[in-house]
Amino acid sequence: MSDPAATGRSDAGYVHATSGSVLLDGITTARATGVGESVPILYASGGKHIVRNVRAQGYTGRPVVRQAVAGLIDADSSVTVVTGA
Repeated sequence: MSDPAATGRSDAGYVHATSGSVLLDGITTARATGVGESVPILYASGGKHIVRNVRAQGYTGRPVVRQAVAGLIDADSSVTVVTGA
């Protein structure tokens, strides 16, 4: 998925977690041309999730992971955690 908002669906990130748990460890993400760096690689609206060792290509900064409320994502310094819907 290159841009979740452009799909006409309600996905808020490349991976959209509403409950349960997701582990992203050692993944590589490559930003597509024309897709903003603010598009999250993970959006969490519930559950507990871990993000570690993300390798990024095509980003000037770090990839973003977004959580609806604080405490949903435990991430290392390979990504930027943003809180809020």
